[in-house]
Amino acid sequence: MGIAFIAAVLGATAVILVLTRHGGTFATVASGPAHPTSPLDEAERILARRYAQAEITAEEYSRMLAILRR
Repeated sequence: MGIAFIAAVLGATAVILVLTRHGGTFATVASGPAHPTSPLDEAERILARRYAQAEITAEEYSRMLAILRR
């Protein structure tokens, strides 16, 4: 249970960091973006969701995010 909690906290932190990097807010996320998102924004959002749901590890998240941002 401890590992799952830590993974959930790290995932939530990653999602918050991604949202704030793009200037989004929680209200915007809940109601949808005010403007169409780029494919890169969408890819980063999906990646953050996968990390938040513990589908990928922190190392995989970092590696994939670096690839997307090249």
